[in-house]
Amino acid sequence: MSRLSQGLDGVRSAIRICLLLALALGLLGLRELGDTSVRTFTGRRAGLDDFLYTRFGSAGLAARWFVPAVVLLIVARFIWRHADRTPRDRWYRR
Repeated sequence: MSRLSQGLDGVRSAIRICLLLALALGLLGLRELGDTSVRTFTGRRAGLDDFLYTRFGSAGLAARWFVPAVVLLIVARFIWRHADRTPRDRWYRR
């Protein structure tokens, strides 16, 4: 195995981790978007949740999950664009 392909395996696994975390956060955002019940906010994030809910409604609470998911997608794209690879390499196959 060449040195280039060994480094590419690490890049692929980092991209897969970013994509799986983005998928999980996106699903949490969808769950939050579908949950329309208004509740009192308690705990560590109560101030943030109250701010987001008063400004943007239930979409603000969903954005709390969607924004980090989009950031992870951008990070995965950045990692892939700056990896040493040949033009025919793909992140999803060996």
